[in-house]
Amino acid sequence: MENATLGSGHFVAVTGGGSPAEAPGENRGGAGARVLREIIRTPAFLEIIKTNSKGFDPEDARELVRTFVWEDVELSLSFVGNIPELINYLAAAVLELGTQMNNFPGGLLDQFVTQVGSGIDLELLKQYPAVFSPLLENIRFAELAAVGVGNAVNAGADAIVKAVQKNPDLLRDTLGQVEGRKVLRAALALARSAVRWVVSGITGLAGRRAGGVADTI
Repeated sequence: MENATLGSGHFVAVTGGGSPAEAPGENRGGAGARVLREIIRTPAFLEIIKTNSKGFDPEDARELVRTFVWEDVELSLSFVGNIPELINYLAAAVLELGTQMNNFPGGLLDQFVTQVGSGIDLELLKQYPAVFSPLLENIRFAELAAVGVGNAVNAGADAIVKAVQKNPDLLRDTLGQVEGRKVLRAALALARSAVRWVVSGITGLAGRRAGGVADTI
């Protein structure tokens, strides 16, 4: 028999005998995975990780990036050149995290997701458009975005097909969670915004044509 608990920010899986469950892929992985496995199994190191994993300050991250970028520009630019590999690495890590989380009991997974969601600073995320818009203007973002969006749409379509195959009533179940009044208010708000945009465009076009006629007269 197995059970699982969600403590102060970490997950513990326990077998019926009271000892930690053996992790999948116990004897696989590169040097990094083997080193991490040994660190986790060392109580002193594990306690240090638990203690320091609760002290992440966003301002410290900003200072760390400023130091890394400007202390040695050549080093930082060489690291930036490896970003595609880093993104692929992180993407594989996130996929594996999702795979392993599928093994969590349902109630524990709810607790985990709630805990993670409540800790995200939404105000910090809202700063992304203002910061990255000037950067995106200097690169071939439109072309890259088109490729990325196309791939995302394809992946989303595949996910929807698989979800519907598992649950033929997916649409009914999903719409059952939607509040009709809020959707109606949102639709009306978008309609009003669209009307204002159309009227503004027509007014501006008429004004420009009137100015052109006046100039010819």
